[in-house]
Amino acid sequence: MMRTMPECGFRRRMLPRAELGASLPELVILAFLVAVGLLGGVSAAQHATLRHRTEQTKKELRLIYRALMGDPAVDTFGFVGDLGELPARLEHLVVSGEYPAYTTSGHVLGVGMGWAGPYLAKTPEDVRLDEFGRAYSFDRDGDGQLRSSGADGLFGTRDDIVFPPSGSMCKGTLHVDVSGAGTAPVTVIVYGSSAGVESQRFASERPFVFEQVPLGLHVVEIRRGTGPESSQLSRKLVPLRDGSAFVAFRLPGERSEAPTP
Repeated sequence: MMRTMPECGFRRRMLPRAELGASLPELVILAFLVAVGLLGGVSAAQHATLRHRTEQTKKELRLIYRALMGDPAVDTFGFVGDLGELPARLEHLVVSGEYPAYTTSGHVLGVGMGWAGPYLAKTPEDVRLDEFGRAYSFDRDGDGQLRSSGADGLFGTRDDIVFPPSGSMCKGTLHVDVSGAGTAPVTVIVYGSSAGVESQRFASERPFVFEQVPLGLHVVEIRRGTGPESSQLSRKLVPLRDGSAFVAFRLPGERSEAPTP
């Protein structure tokens, strides 16, 4: 019986398609899908970064505004209360520049005035830039509103970040009512800070209304008469917290002459 001898060499085995791998069109499609997936991942990461920077910028604006205006609800008035004005630049919240140092010495009723900063724990560079690395717009000569140009870097577009939304109010009106002084003329004096230095404003005609008064603590003084010889009658410490404040003084009337017997 004769055996069948094995064939010499190798017989080519037909591999299944799955073992042969993908065709060129399939590889192109696969590469495209991978690229789309990567781009989608990058886009999602970019959006997350922009959202984070937007939220951080909103927080920063609130901190800067609090440093400027304080918290009038608890009678702290920030930079405006101490200096009587908005800073020329936001950097003055952390460096004094040429503003005088804060002091109570020599001021009526010991009201403190002057630069008491830093009002923020930031560097001068950081306080002027938003979380996108761009400078804030600060309406120092208007209402003190703060604005970031947002993600697109352009002011006046929909993604601008503004605080406070309706504009700030750093000045108000002080109404002073004086009664019981008889017919004698009186002078009302309002003491406050002007660039950190004590200043006075006078009024000798009713109604006693003082406009464009910076928010903060003020001393209101009533004097009898209108000249340098006028005598002090009364003083009150008055906080101006928002758009207007009212303070009333009730003074003793003039003494009448005793009748002659």
